[in-house]
Amino acid sequence: MYSITQRATALFTFACTVLAVMTFLCFLSVLNKDKSVKVQLDVKDVAVQRGYDPSTVTGRCDRAFVSFSIKADFTPLFNWNTKQLFIYLTAEYKTDRNPLNQIVLWDRIMLKGHDPRLIVTDVPEYVFTDDGHGLKDHKNVTLRLSWNIIPIAGLLPRIDSGHYSFAMPNEYLKRRSY
Repeated sequence: MYSITQRATALFTFACTVLAVMTFLCFLSVLNKDKSVKVQLDVKDVAVQRGYDPSTVTGRCDRAFVSFSIKADFTPLFNWNTKQLFIYLTAEYKTDRNPLNQIVLWDRIMLKGHDPRLIVTDVPEYVFTDDGHGLKDHKNVTLRLSWNIIPIAGLLPRIDSGHYSFAMPNEYLKRRSY
């Protein structure tokens, strides 16, 4: 006859095994679902200003002011396995010093059960700064909307769908003198 602790251990092991197998099967049920959505991304106004950045050697930097609008419906991404979405907008560009610069301008966490439609008309949440003078008259800056699907069980995919390319102004924003 088995003792009570041996029976409890066997029951616990069996329950954990069944739970792990069921979790894996549930993960497989949404693995091949389409994770893209239609995104409308637009830039309304762009300006570049000289700035001071104490974290750089020269102290000089360019600051960009970009107002943008985003429209997207994330309803298809929310299924039984989606806990939340982490959505973020990045600006990407190349300079002589760096072959790829990526700056997060805006982000949002979208929880399951809340409105999955995203309509944003905004200025950036974070400062758009280049550690030199690489923004003035830059011909190709790309805004890219990306998101991570945070699942209950499974992989953590990073998806990007919407992008919009634009050029920076060829003159600095004039500072007011009072």
